[in-house]
Amino acid sequence: MVTGNISYGPWSENGKYTFAGIPVKEIAGYAINGSAPEVVVTPETKDSTINISYLANGQTSYYQFIDDDYQTGDPVINQKHPVAGKTDETIKLNISIPENYSLIEGSVLPTSYTFESGNKPIIIHLIHQKESLPNDTKTISRKVTIIDPDGKVDSKSTTQSVTFSRNDILDKVTNKHIYGKWNKKQETLPAIDLPVFAGYTPFGKVNEIDVTAASHNPSDADIVYNPDRQNSFYQFVDDNENGATVGINYSISGVTAETIDLIKEIKAAIPTNYDLVPDQKMSYTFKASDNDPLIIHLTHHISKVVNDPSLTKTVRRTILITNINGKVDKTVQEHTFTRTGKKDMVTEIIKYGPW
Repeated sequence: MVTGNISYGPWSENGKYTFAGIPVKEIAGYAINGSAPEVVVTPETKDSTINISYLANGQTSYYQFIDDDYQTGDPVINQKHPVAGKTDETIKLNISIPENYSLIEGSVLPTSYTFESGNKPIIIHLIHQKESLPNDTKTISRKVTIIDPDGKVDSKSTTQSVTFSRNDILDKVTNKHIYGKWNKKQETLPAIDLPVFAGYTPFGKVNEIDVTAASHNPSDADIVYNPDRQNSFYQFVDDNENGATVGINYSISGVTAETIDLIKEIKAAIPTNYDLVPDQKMSYTFKASDNDPLIIHLTHHISKVVNDPSLTKTVRRTILITNINGKVDKTVQEHTFTRTGKKDMVTEIIKYGPW
């Protein structure tokens, strides 16, 4: 206290005191910038301030389109599109939906993204855009052609058809058509009652056919008419005997509307000693029914009579003149008359002409 000098003793715990390390809480997504480790302090240790901060880590993620309508062979759009930033940073997104796709109902296209320590990808579900088209149709038909016996197309000829339809939706991504169910399960192409022509039989039928949209066009029906077989006969009649039948009936056959030439056949069949009446029809056209016989008119063959003593007759007159001397002068007068004779070769009756 006299001199005023102060004498200091040694520092307590000199070199033995330690500032404990201060742990810094880790925050996901952030890096710790700085530290407060354990240090030994002495009286000579200068005061200090340690600044510890957090630095946001770099972050990455991606957005990805998922095609909810995807089928094998469709375009692939699920590539990953990367995005980058830092923890808790919000970035703007400029996402364009691929052409011909749409967001699923109730979803919204994200326009921003905030990074976290564990970044989930942005999954965007899309569906294919679809366009309704005019209904798809399929027509099943058959052509029915009926040719009448005269070669003309009958009025019952027609084209029968039935049309099926179904919804048609175009997938604008795949350019494939998505079809609905056909509007009808089954339809019928009706039978046709064929026209009736006497003496003719139709070749073919037009039956009822059930068809569906899966059916192919049935075969066309081409109906023609074949003439029926017809029979008749021809017979000879004797005009000299009021049309009495001569000989047997000669059968003939053909088909409806057919005309047959019988000249050669008839001439070969003429009974002996008969002649054909001139200018007769010796052909036959068959009708559809009731084919009457062909009547061939004959006359008896008349032959000129020759070498018949009845064709001549001589008349004689003898004149005897007895002269006075008793001599007889004889004069013979005679004249021969002639006539013609015709013999009916059937009856063998001879008719003579006048003298």
